[in-house]
Amino acid sequence: MISGILNLTVNMVCLAPASPPQDESPTTAKILEKLAKNDPILLFGYTHREKPEHPSAIATFAKEILPAMKKKGYLDLVVEFFPVGEYNDPIEVELREFNRTGKMGTEMKRFIDTMDRRNFEQLLNTAHKLGIKIHSGGVDWATRHETILHSDFILGNPEAVRKANEQIVENSKNRIISLKGQRKLVFALNGCLHNDLDPLPGKAHKSYGKIIEELDPNVLEVDLVIPELSEERYYRDLPLSELQRVRWKDFIPQQGINLIQGRTSNTHLIFWPWREK
Repeated sequence: MISGILNLTVNMVCLAPASPPQDESPTTAKILEKLAKNDPILLFGYTHREKPEHPSAIATFAKEILPAMKKKGYLDLVVEFFPVGEYNDPIEVELREFNRTGKMGTEMKRFIDTMDRRNFEQLLNTAHKLGIKIHSGGVDWATRHETILHSDFILGNPEAVRKANEQIVENSKNRIISLKGQRKLVFALNGCLHNDLDPLPGKAHKSYGKIIEELDPNVLEVDLVIPELSEERYYRDLPLSELQRVRWKDFIPQQGINLIQGRTSNTHLIFWPWREK
């Protein structure tokens, strides 16, 4: 694979993306300038980091995606990690205060992933500095102790996980559509199953992407692929065709980044290189 060149796959089952014109540069800003040309809703998906030695998709999003979105005029970001409450519930009060002052409240800190806490804080601080507002799109605040704060949630309690998925799908969808209805340029950041436009069999209940596409066809799915995070098993969840998934490592660039079209014309993946391979 040629180093430092942005590759764009047009054929969904192509396993060796063609090289773009020489004036293209392999930058995230260039990619997002292309994808955001018609002001779509942009649904970014990421894989959660499970080992501290792995690179962080959240850090990459903060460093590379947020500045590019600001440049394109996207100033409203919906995230899954903050619960959705009523106007006067503590989490919503804190989010309004954060968007105004950049000060994180107690409840906000409670819901920042512990493995990636520093990078989530970086994401929030970067967003505030860029003038990007943070909006909740997670579980219901009123029943948070039955879902994400359930004592067995991290161990995969089936009922808690089921409720959490249902609520994230409903709340993220409602928040995104509401902001779009206010003529906002809106983008979202969720786990990579929630934003699927063409969900895998048996996983449609975890995705709000398809629902949003039915309400507003001007929407794009963009998954962030950090090889170390996908290597063991999560590559199976990437929105690739069956033929692409077999050879998914072929899309990993030696340096720079690589843009691939996935299972549908509105599905894209950005691949980053291995950290130390």
